[in-house]
Amino acid sequence: LTTVILSDGAGGFWKIIMGTDGVMGAESDLGPATADVILTDPSGGFWKIIASPEGFIGAESSIGPATTGAILTDVDGIVWHIVVDVDGNLGLQLI
Repeated sequence: LTTVILSDGAGGFWKIIMGTDGVMGAESDLGPATADVILTDPSGGFWKIIASPEGFIGAESSIGPATTGAILTDVDGIVWHIVVDVDGNLGLQLI
């Protein structure tokens, strides 16, 4: 997936973006949400990417299987995978 739009559970939608500082962030979007994005951590656990009504992007424990990995492109055109660790913390990894 190259665009991930998340429902915040309160009627809003947030698109995951790559900020100019190289950090993953979110911007308000009209929606609709994309299908759930479920990532696998290094120990084989599953995490669903979620958004809060304030636009905080995080992950919650989920059942599998994992879906297609989400990617972001930064302002320099560099492509990054969104990854998750065993504690549910999201991060970025160069493709």
